[in-house]
Amino acid sequence: MNWTKLTILPENGNADLLESLCDKLVAADISEFEIIGNNIDIPLQIGELPPDNIEAINGDSPAVVVYLSANDHGNEKLTKIRAINFGFDVNFVTETVNEEDWANSWKQYFKPIFVGEKIIICPEWEQPPENTDRIIFTINPGMSFGTGSHETTRLCIQQLELLVTPDTTVFDIGCGSGILSVIACQLGAKSAVAVDIDPNACDTAKENAAKNGISSERYTAFAYDVLADDSPKINNKYDIVVANIVSDIIIRIAHKTRELVADNGVFIASGIITDRLDEVKSAIENAGFTIQNIEIENDWAVIVSN
Repeated sequence: MNWTKLTILPENGNADLLESLCDKLVAADISEFEIIGNNIDIPLQIGELPPDNIEAINGDSPAVVVYLSANDHGNEKLTKIRAINFGFDVNFVTETVNEEDWANSWKQYFKPIFVGEKIIICPEWEQPPENTDRIIFTINPGMSFGTGSHETTRLCIQQLELLVTPDTTVFDIGCGSGILSVIACQLGAKSAVAVDIDPNACDTAKENAAKNGISSERYTAFAYDVLADDSPKINNKYDIVVANIVSDIIIRIAHKTRELVADNGVFIASGIITDRLDEVKSAIENAGFTIQNIEIENDWAVIVSN
């Protein structure tokens, strides 16, 4: 499968403009990207491309890289990004990337990750630790985001460990690689439905479910835009709805999410930078939820409400 790699370079190679550039992308609902370049003191903030917790990866010039599906959906995103008024000059560089070549270039950085009390996330090219009582989630993230390395994903998994029971049904909004909904099934959930606006992410999620022995009777994933007016209504309600996205999207989907949560169910929202926490809390409460718990790791938060 081919992808479009879009590199966005700020004027004059000014690394100080990268944070503003990223803010503009997030405001435009582009939340999956990486920061690249040497000698940059802005850490990777959105998305989960490895290596984890380093200041920049690849290349010499300070830039932001977005990977887009080589399909109509990706082309629409590309057009949307090119139309953003960043407030300063930027250069766009596009190139075609083969998924296999891209994946091989960063496999060296992705090692088994211990999450919470019960989970080990292990890339399929690594041997899992021996003599462990933890559940092993084997993953090939492909070009989708969600490896477990980011604080927001870990915070969600820790809440799933506490909340999932054998009767639990799960709805995963913005599923990416399917990591949260598949792990929910591994923790014993009755079933899970995963949606993402990118069809390729849904394919990756289904592949990761099968890779971990989760049957298609228990797990399904399909392309769906919760915010689109022409999206068909989802009539089912779920015991857990989880959305690990970004603050702006959580604010916008809060009311629609209320319709998906069953009586006595919970909404797990993450991808929230702490500077936006009060805004997101207000949106969730205005949608009719009662906040039960907030956990913070570094500058990221998860909100659990019902």
